Amino acid sequence: MKIFLFFFCMIAKALSSDDCSIWSPSLPTLQECCNIPTIFHFSTTYDCIDQCKAISKESSSLCVAECYVKATKIIEDGKINKAAIFHSAYLDVTENPWTEVINASLDKCERSIENLSNIEEQLIAILTCINKEASKDCIEFKSIQACSKVEKIYENCHRQPLSCDTWPKRLSNSTILNCCNKPKLMSQERIEKCKIACTFAIENWKCSSKCLYEEIKVFDNDGNLNVTALKEILDSNHDSRIQWSNVIDESVEKCLKLYKEKYLMSNISDPSLLPGLMYCIEWEMSARCVDINDVGINSGCYGFKKFKEQCPDTLPIGPF
Repeated sequence: MKIFLFFFCMIAKALSSDDCSIWSPSLPTLQECCNIPTIFHFSTTYDCIDQCKAISKESSSLCVAECYVKATKIIEDGKINKAAIFHSAYLDVTENPWTEVINASLDKCERSIENLSNIEEQLIAILTCINKEASKDCIEFKSIQACSKVEKIYENCHRQPLSCDTWPKRLSNSTILNCCNKPKLMSQERIEKCKIACTFAIENWKCSSKCLYEEIKVFDNDGNLNVTALKEILDSNHDSRIQWSNVIDESVEKCLKLYKEKYLMSNISDPSLLPGLMYCIEWEMSARCVDINDVGINSGCYGFKKFKEQCPDTLPIGPF
């Protein structure tokens, strides 16, 4: 266990060093708050500790480091193995905005191990360098209160000048949806009302769905979607101090056009299409958001608000 703690402390030190001079001493550092993809895996370390139990205390941490590097292949012939690091951080199987940042960091970190022959020193140098360099172009911050303050400092003082030509990769679809205080079709009062009404129903979810659709009354007597009613409900379920009407109109009309073309309909008359249609509308409203919540702990909200204020006409490429 002592072997593991020693090795862990060496890695932890590498991942939390290099404070920023403008930071208040009471705040975490940028490196501590930037949610860089995990490159160092403890499960592999545990396996290596088991293999190195018989080694003397003086050589144990080196043994663990050599075992870890052999297992992950992140260092080969004294050089950084980019492909192995991408694989270790799961950046080789999904389209991830971190890939570009980590790749640029690795280019800068090549020299950090040039004059080091000890595998343990090389491993710590690589992790230290990646953490330092990747944090300079942080894509995502940890979702804790202290780091939301660090994120604001970073966005205001260290983020590269914004360009309105393209949507920033760091502002992901989940950030856009989570950070926007958008109008809702289903108010919390309606949801609670239907939940109570269907408490003893045999198929509770079916009862609740039917109840909600009846409550919102967005289908007319002919069974067609009442677009005017839909817009009115959305325009009544948001902060009254914020003007959403134009965004609601644009979002509803765009999604209606998409769904009519997709399903070859002149009118939306199938209630089962409503959840998908509403997701489309929620996305479009979020992309055009005029009420962004930047006081919570969701990563990226402050950057999202700042970008929309400077580039209100730039829209992300969404799922539709």
